[in-house]
Amino acid sequence: MPRRPTSGRHAGATRARAVDLESALRLAIRLGHAPVLVEPGIREEFNARFPGLAARARLWPHPLPEDAPPARDDDGAGRPARLGSLGLAGEGKGYMRFVEAARGLAGRAEFHAIGHAPGGDAVHGVGVGVLATRPRPCRWPRDEFLRAASRLDFACLFHDPLRYRHVASGVLMDAMAPRLPFFAPGIPLFAALFRAHGPCGFLYPLDRGPEVALEASLACRGGPRHRAMRENLAAAAAMRAPEAIARVLAAGLAS
Repeated sequence: MPRRPTSGRHAGATRARAVDLESALRLAIRLGHAPVLVEPGIREEFNARFPGLAARARLWPHPLPEDAPPARDDDGAGRPARLGSLGLAGEGKGYMRFVEAARGLAGRAEFHAIGHAPGGDAVHGVGVGVLATRPRPCRWPRDEFLRAASRLDFACLFHDPLRYRHVASGVLMDAMAPRLPFFAPGIPLFAALFRAHGPCGFLYPLDRGPEVALEASLACRGGPRHRAMRENLAAAAAMRAPEAIARVLAAGLAS
């Protein structure tokens, strides 16, 4: 999975890696291997690109983290909305877009970067002072990370659309486990979840940013729309339980 920034001189490298991933899939298929895909949306994308090979692909759903805390019932009344980024604070997960959103909504919501940054700029760079929680220079202890994520109202999954078109996301599972509605680009990884279970947050178009959705979230937080998103996420999470995944795998092996 590519990890380096997509901006500036690295943009071409990221596009090349995306092409390399598709080339690797084509080579594996020619060698007789059956692709194993970990998200329904990625499987749909594969089937559209390789319709003659769709029957050979196998779905192995990405499971929820077993150590996730239970979903909380706090509706956020009487405090600012809490929005957070999760995981690596880099361009692949849209960290600078998250910082820009925090500047735009300063004083109206809290922004928490619950994750780590391998370099110092994300921790100490220009503009990060607006964050209520800054990324750390090293990984959080897992239990502390999950507790902090569960206290949020929304997760900001500003994933790079090119990088994550064929790649699963562990932080999506970290958001799903505590029923945390999220903002995300409308790529297959996220769009398929909405089609299967209803809105689980806000999808934004690839040619625009999440600003409109962020504004809408402040109005709906704690209300019926927010609760409906959490209920949809509960239904999605039930499909990632061990028993549900076992049924999917058994059906795939039998076909």
